[in-house]
Amino acid sequence: HEGELIEFIVGKNPGHGLTKTSVRELKLPADSVVALLVRGERILLPDDQTVIRPGDHVLVVALRDAVSKLDRLFA
Repeated sequence: HEGELIEFIVGKNPGHGLTKTSVRELKLPADSVVALLVRGERILLPDDQTVIRPGDHVLVVALRDAVSKLDRLFA
């Protein structure tokens, strides 16, 4: 299986659907995992309790089959 590293940028609007959501609550596809978050100048290794904020860059490692589901989740 081939994996990919995909970067999603969470909208800066505080009303974006993923803001204030913890990594555990993301409902990621089974074949994917949040590898790290970039928040401003900081790089965070997230755990299940890490909360996504507006403007975060979320890097996800996923198998190719999960990419379209991730695109919809982070849209």
